[in-house]
Amino acid sequence: MKRIICLGLNGRGGTLHYASNLTSNMAKFAETSLLLPSYSNTKNISKKVKLLRISAPPNPFKTSLLTFNLFIHKKIIKKINAKKPDVINILDIHPWYVLYWHFLKAKKKIVTINDPELHSGETGFVMGLFLKFITRFLLKHADEIIVLGENQKKIVRKLGYKQKIIVSRIGAYDFFTNNKNNFATEHKTMLFFGRIKDYKGLDYLLDACILLKNNGEKFKLIIVGEGEIEKYMKKLNLLKNEIELHKGFVPDEKVSEYFQRAAFVVMPYIDATQTGVVQVAYSFKKPVIATNVGSLSEVVIDGKTGIIVPPKNVFKLSKAIKKLLRNPKKLEKMGNSIYLFLKKELDWKNIVKRLNETI
Repeated sequence: MKRIICLGLNGRGGTLHYASNLTSNMAKFAETSLLLPSYSNTKNISKKVKLLRISAPPNPFKTSLLTFNLFIHKKIIKKINAKKPDVINILDIHPWYVLYWHFLKAKKKIVTINDPELHSGETGFVMGLFLKFITRFLLKHADEIIVLGENQKKIVRKLGYKQKIIVSRIGAYDFFTNNKNNFATEHKTMLFFGRIKDYKGLDYLLDACILLKNNGEKFKLIIVGEGEIEKYMKKLNLLKNEIELHKGFVPDEKVSEYFQRAAFVVMPYIDATQTGVVQVAYSFKKPVIATNVGSLSEVVIDGKTGIIVPPKNVFKLSKAIKKLLRNPKKLEKMGNSIYLFLKKELDWKNIVKRLNETI
């Protein structure tokens, strides 16, 4: 039986959700271990997965201080190599992997790359260069590369990497439905969910909402996530009767409330690779309005499971929102299409089975 160790040092949010589902299903086909920080929530990980816990705090400054503690790194490397893995699969971007790479012993070292290129406005200049260096190092040295969409495969090839590239997918995050508290759907309510960064396009969504309000449309927009909300306050104040704002990191047990209440989800990204927000929305049978960037159109099927609009186009975004606000029968039909799409395309067992046969 193949021995696989997945490494996920960024141990919360989307990275943890992906690692939890991937390894839980991988354990059905291979002897699977998962390296996680001690602060990570492991309740959604199968008991069949062997957990390797390490001290790596979520605070970047504290983590950077630990970088100089060679005793800790020697201990982590020893813990990984003791499993005698056939495959090591790195699931995220973290500076410690650069330190470990040449000391890790495995027949094959694979990198799952979520973002081959940084999103616009996501980091400062110095941090951006640092993350780019780590990403390029991992891509250069990987025996094989896993990407989570056809679009990412094209990007990695354009960057000049010649290794075998495996295209996989993020499956449905239906474990969120285990926390359902039976909140009723609010049929005039839409949801913007996730980290608030420039590339998420919240600016354009707010402009679309202002346009809708000025045209007499009735709606509510729930904004949920941590990030730079202050820069949007002028527009938020113009929509104070239409906006419900929840700032900060959202624990898993609260996620279901917002997706249950929303009639649909809006993702007005100006650039992207892929995102787990679609998979969460689909788990609650909620249609998604998304922009045609990255691999979003590979999972949001225009007219069936949602609506695809051009990025930065406020008029077409507002038109798509109005279409769903005014057409509950369309929302119900899309919900049924989402259920079928989940079963056919986003089933974790099938995704991981194909992946296990490939790596």
